[in-house]
Amino acid sequence: MLDFVEQGGRDPYSFVRQKKSFYGFSKSVENEGLVPQLDSRLEKILEAFSKYVLNGKYFEEIEIVARLLQGMPSGVADLAAASPWSSKEASVKARFKAAVANLNLEFRREQVKRDGKTELVTIGENLGMRLFQVENDRVVFHQDLLDVWTDVFAEQLADLCAAAGRIFHKNLDLEFYSGGLIRYRKYDRGDVFRSLLWDENPVAQNVGGYLISPDRSNCPIFVTYDKRDEIASTIKYEDAFIDPQTLVWFSKSKRTLDSPEIKYLRDLDSEQRLPLFVKKSDDEGISFYYLGDVVPVKDSFTQESMPIEGGKSVSVVKLLFRLKHSVPEALYNYLVA
Repeated sequence: MLDFVEQGGRDPYSFVRQKKSFYGFSKSVENEGLVPQLDSRLEKILEAFSKYVLNGKYFEEIEIVARLLQGMPSGVADLAAASPWSSKEASVKARFKAAVANLNLEFRREQVKRDGKTELVTIGENLGMRLFQVENDRVVFHQDLLDVWTDVFAEQLADLCAAAGRIFHKNLDLEFYSGGLIRYRKYDRGDVFRSLLWDENPVAQNVGGYLISPDRSNCPIFVTYDKRDEIASTIKYEDAFIDPQTLVWFSKSKRTLDSPEIKYLRDLDSEQRLPLFVKKSDDEGISFYYLGDVVPVKDSFTQESMPIEGGKSVSVVKLLFRLKHSVPEALYNYLVA
């Protein structure tokens, strides 16, 4: 994968989207026997890491794996020294904890069938093994992983890590950085919740257009600008930009000015974040542009009625969000066109 990054050709993660990992892609195009076989668990680890862990979005995971592969210590102090952003102890410790959980595949979940029932479990739980552990405040490979470790797996992991690191630093712009996110870069919902240090990736249907974090420190907001004609009227909100720094926004249906999340927005303090993510339409896929954090305009909250099927209506709250940074002209024109 690193070769493709350095040569500036095909997006190396296109192989991940096509065959789950570069290793999987290599197996699909090479003659049988030319690509060494991996234990099925190692292959699944490469697939999960390619998509969710070493995907070029998270500095901490990249740094930890790179240091371990080079035999270097990988603890909180080591991350703080290498971090391109905040070295505040509390911030680094929180990111270290989140990174270790993600490295153990404890953040994202997948559906499995057990006893005839479908359950949601973490990828790590379904894998049935630990990958990393913390000893003396430093990350080390877990014995479960070392027991199945091979040179082929090490080569694939090193290549993936190097490619992820190169892409991360290529996209890094500290001027646009804010609390784990870089303005105008694209993130899927899972990327967002991991970057905001949630303990687990919430179920998509529970998110809708926004969800307040369990610790109430943040509430990411997701907007699909052009709604599909066939979606239900109860979720067909008319969110729209007034200008590059102002967005008209609607709450979920059946909310009033007294609803808990509306009170949260109205009483927002300076330590609570509202990161805004927008995509033009569902045709773009699952990723959103991070446009920066927003603040509600205090006197803009109004309760309105939204028509739905059958001639009925439901309550909804309308308000204005003010972006802390104006959307760049080219991106703004693309989104609203």
